[in-house]
Amino acid sequence: MTLEERVNRLRPEVGKWRSELQTTIRTLKDAGDYIAVLLKMSRWCLELLEQLYQAKREQPPQGKRLNDWIRDAQQKDLLPEEIASLMHDLRIYHNKADHAVEKIALKPRDAELALDIFLRVLEWFFWQTQGLETIYIPPKPARFRKTFTTLPQPPKEFVDRKEELAQILGWLDSEVCPVFVIGAMGGQGKTALAAKAVSLIRMSERAMQVRWVEGDESLSVDDLLNDFAEEMQKHNSEDARHVRDTEKSLKSRLDALIQFLEHPPDRWLLVLDDFHKFDKDRERWNELVKFFAQRCNRTKLLVLTRREPEAAEYPKLPIGSCKELRLPELPEEEAWDFLRRIGLEVDEEEASQIWRKCSGSPLAMKLFAQAARRRGSIQQVLELPLPEWTENARAWLEELQEDLSPAAKEAMKRLSVLSNVNPVEWELVLATGETPEIRESIEQGLGELDRAYLLQRNEDGLLKLHDILHEYWLMEAITETIKELDEEFRNHFRQIMKEREITYDDIIAKMLSVEYIDKGKINIWCNLASQYIIDKLSHKSEYPILSDSLEESFFIGEIPYDFPIFNDCALIRLCLLLENKRRKGEINEVEYIGKKLLKMIEKVYSEYIDDALIYDLYVQIV
Repeated sequence: MTLEERVNRLRPEVGKWRSELQTTIRTLKDAGDYIAVLLKMSRWCLELLEQLYQAKREQPPQGKRLNDWIRDAQQKDLLPEEIASLMHDLRIYHNKADHAVEKIALKPRDAELALDIFLRVLEWFFWQTQGLETIYIPPKPARFRKTFTTLPQPPKEFVDRKEELAQILGWLDSEVCPVFVIGAMGGQGKTALAAKAVSLIRMSERAMQVRWVEGDESLSVDDLLNDFAEEMQKHNSEDARHVRDTEKSLKSRLDALIQFLEHPPDRWLLVLDDFHKFDKDRERWNELVKFFAQRCNRTKLLVLTRREPEAAEYPKLPIGSCKELRLPELPEEEAWDFLRRIGLEVDEEEASQIWRKCSGSPLAMKLFAQAARRRGSIQQVLELPLPEWTENARAWLEELQEDLSPAAKEAMKRLSVLSNVNPVEWELVLATGETPEIRESIEQGLGELDRAYLLQRNEDGLLKLHDILHEYWLMEAITETIKELDEEFRNHFRQIMKEREITYDDIIAKMLSVEYIDKGKINIWCNLASQYIIDKLSHKSEYPILSDSLEESFFIGEIPYDFPIFNDCALIRLCLLLENKRRKGEINEVEYIGKKLLKMIEKVYSEYIDDALIYDLYVQIV
């Protein structure tokens, strides 16, 4: 840590020293005046000694000679030998800087060393005079995103891809070729195929630990390594701390991880779904894939991606270390069975026509089926002038999603916002309804989507949308909310979009900010959802999603509280509500919600916080 970083972390109790040291460091950095820095050392030491004598109620020596003060303090047992020695070093630096000849030999590095010594002296003095164990604000603990998600269920309408499943299972049983890449167009069934393979693994006699990671542009390799470090701790591995340590090189951390994964008796399968979305840490994700390919034998890595993965090309993987499957469209002969499973009764000729219309895409066929059912005519949908699914899926969504009821569309929007990172509970989506009538409508909409096989579930029964549907309806929800907000808000985003590429996360973060908390439907939904979450927080074991995935379900920008615990999304939302009510002068509401919030924090997070922190939180909130 640099001197500047250390000074910026000085506690408020240090008082004037923080600002004076910051000014001094700027002088050294900008003007390069290291002599001026060294000439401050004796004066600073004398000031500290004066404070020490006052705190100990001792009579100080006469005059302002630093050497006399140090000697007197030692004789009165006020100053230990180590600190006295450091102060003598600072005195010598000052004397050299004040000497016409000796200062010529001084360098900027001497000023840096003197400042380092002074910080050590300063820390001892504040421990002696104010009882501070450290003069530094402790660094914020590293915050990691949860990467492992509950395994997705293979869809009920899954039509066996026997050849592809056989390839995956055969690869898992071998001890060669550690990496398997499945690439296909969106909606082709990559995730469904992998989920089916995993379900067969778990039903078989294969002793395999499976961990699933869903692609997200904000996930980093550090997040993944932290999750694996937790797994290693459960197995009492001594290398867990090394794998978690972000100060270590990525190579050494991956090496320690793979040694653990390769060790019998367990075998491990890591699935990276939607690998094309890992944009935040692309080079390191590629390095991870390469490392698995080079070092693993028993451990397997399954990569699912929409396009030719950069990880399979850059860097090049060793020959024989990677298998690749370009997932073809659903076979035409399976179309009739698939359509029957999603509730569309057709003959074989109609099934073939639909298959060709949909380019063999299972997702396109689901959209076709729901449109045909609502319009009451297969032929009418077949005659629609739709482009190739593989060329323009959005045109299909815009045309065929019009057949959804208003309730289903509303449910889609709310689910897309709430599940922006991880799947969520059915009840959570309902909780966004403003009135009993709206909640009933949302439930009807979810039921319609479920019957149309447009909802995806994981093993815990949590809901999400296929990513193509999710992106479409998330943008619909955002666009609708932007229209409802004032011109100032719209101008703000026009400016951002001119300056840089903007993401959904940027937009949602702004929409959920205190400034716009009363404007737009997304805010209303999320505020209502927060109330549901906080009501369930005391039942974390019963509702694991509320303490894990939902911590990351809303992207919030900066929050007004500097406590790690407020990374929990429910608490962030309540804090934003509190801030909003405080600005509007609704003090009674602030006190009521604040006390409820603190009670929940104390109950749920008792292992992390003490009474003093609760009091500090109360002061800040109420």
